Amino acid sequence: MHDGFPPKNCPHCNALLDDGDIYEHYLKEYGDEKKALETAGDFGWTKEDPHHFSRIMGIYSYVTDRCESWECPDCKKEIIRYGKSYRPTKLCAESLD
Repeated sequence: MHDGFPPKNCPHCNALLDDGDIYEHYLKEYGDEKKALETAGDFGWTKEDPHHFSRIMGIYSYVTDRCESWECPDCKKEIIRYGKSYRPTKLCAESLD
């Protein structure tokens, strides 16, 4: 179980989930510091708190209206965020049809 922040590595397969610094990504894409800073800022990136992209997939709960767990893109296993799995069950998935 995690404290609400995505882990750096998958606890199941140890895959690296960090997908790089947001500012560095846009600096490489745009080749313009000002535009990269502006775009990275839209993601909450600052020099004091440099955010990173993540490869992790959020699993959203309509019950709690938030991301309750994640899925590793490599092993496809669920990473519990708050102590309970919120993946839809077969019965729940069928009731959505």
